[in-house]
Amino acid sequence: MSTPEGPSREPKRYRHITRPNEVGAALQGLRRSLGVTQAELAGRARVTRKWISEMENGKATAEVGVLCRVLAALDARIEIVHAPSRRPSLSDLVAGYVEDPPP
Repeated sequence: MSTPEGPSREPKRYRHITRPNEVGAALQGLRRSLGVTQAELAGRARVTRKWISEMENGKATAEVGVLCRVLAALDARIEIVHAPSRRPSLSDLVAGYVEDPPP
């Protein structure tokens, strides 16, 4: 969203990022919400505009150190959250079915 003063300073929060293309989409969304061009961000982060473009398009070979510089240039951070993906066992599924039979 834009305000009369320019781009909104309330960047969108991205959740459940698990793949490189999702990291890139989140970076692109944040960059755009801040009204920063790829070239401006590249200069701030000391990388090429091509690197920014490739990252935003999901290139999976980005170096973590470089990614951290880009995030710092956007005043952003990555939070790592323990989120186990426990798949229900057959007994869990059967127990759930018995406890909550379909209507």
